[in-house]
Amino acid sequence: AAIWRYRALRLVTFDPQRRGAIEVSLAACHLATDDLDRAGAELAGIDGARLGDATRSALFNNRAYAALRGGGDPRAALALADQAIALRPHVAGFHHTRAAALLALDRVDEAIRILDDLWHDLDGDEASAVLEAERCYDLGRAWQRKGHADYARDYFERAHRAAPASMWSARA
Repeated sequence: AAIWRYRALRLVTFDPQRRGAIEVSLAACHLATDDLDRAGAELAGIDGARLGDATRSALFNNRAYAALRGGGDPRAALALADQAIALRPHVAGFHHTRAAALLALDRVDEAIRILDDLWHDLDGDEASAVLEAERCYDLGRAWQRKGHADYARDYFERAHRAAPASMWSARA
């Protein structure tokens, strides 16, 4: 439903900053549905120079996330995540993207530290169950890489409990 609303808003919005924010949000919807090709196409067409800092930070993060989940260059994704964090350091999702990039670069201990810190940042917050499931899934992968099958299994089970119908639960 959000995709259709953003598409409709885009048709009637002519202010460049607002239109850019709508396009970044539309791409985020595609990321949320795991439609990485469509998200990537949307993100590639957005001119970050015409966006405010908040929207530009989301653009950087979403480009990093799309690259990571789509098998792109993790070094480039890490650089984009760092740019997003530099603009808005208190957004937990940006740190999660950074941790995913570190995990892709086999910097497992750093990724685990960030993902563990997110648990404290998200505690009591209105973070979505899906974000928690993804965090647990990524922690499971990290512990699996370190050879700790029990820790990995525990985090995969947590991913399932957090959001049983999510793609992260299915992947776990």
